[in-house]
Amino acid sequence: MTASARSLTKRPAWEALAVHHNKVKGLHLRDLFSADHKRGERLTAEATGLFLDYSKNRVTDETLKLLVATGVTLYEIRRLAKVGAARQGERVVSHDRPDLRRRVEQGSASLRGEELS
Repeated sequence: MTASARSLTKRPAWEALAVHHNKVKGLHLRDLFSADHKRGERLTAEATGLFLDYSKNRVTDETLKLLVATGVTLYEIRRLAKVGAARQGERVVSHDRPDLRRRVEQGSASLRGEELS
């Protein structure tokens, strides 16, 4: 995502995800598990030694579709994490990416709907 790219929270898919959140925020995990006995198996993923278990979150099949529709890439997620770290005063260092600091600043501005020159 560049500084001129549409802010993540302004994307139509993100807005649909926000509406969806209002629908599922009151769901209880016990109800989700009782409605889907394979939930604990279906909503997990494992690769390269990393195990992710989405089943213990208020996630539905619709939630996953909407998350994919946002088009957020792993690269953007990493940048968002670095933006958060920078905002909390942590020093962002990347030896293989000397331009990272500027890109983090651009990402932060982009999330606020601003553009950096």
